[in-house]
Amino acid sequence: MNKLIASLLIVTVLTACAGRTPRPVDAMKVTDKELTCEQIQNELLLSNNEISRLSVDADKTAKNVALGIAGWFLIIPWFFMDLKNAEKTEMEAHRQRINTLNLMYMNKKCGQS
Repeated sequence: MNKLIASLLIVTVLTACAGRTPRPVDAMKVTDKELTCEQIQNELLLSNNEISRLSVDADKTAKNVALGIAGWFLIIPWFFMDLKNAEKTEMEAHRQRINTLNLMYMNKKCGQS
C-alpha cells in the first residue's frame, strides 16, 4: 500500500512538469510608439499568423484524457501529457497584442485618406 502511494506521488510530481513553458509576447513593447502604419500592419499580420499556427496544437484535451486513462494501466503515458497549455497562453497574449496594435492603428488614423 505504501509503495502504491509513493509511486502515485512520484508520478504526480513528474507529470506536473509535463509540457513546455509558455513564452507569451508583450501586449505593448517599448518601441511601439515609433511604429509607422505599415509596421503596425506587419505586426498585426505576424500576430495573426502566430495565432493560426498555435491554434492547430492548442486543444490537447482529448489527447490528455486518453493518456490519463492509459496511465492507469501503464504509468508511462502520464509522462507524455501536456498540462501547461502553453499554446493557449501564447494565443491569448497574441490576442492582447492585436488589440493594442488595433488601438494604435486607430489612434494614428491609419487607413484614412
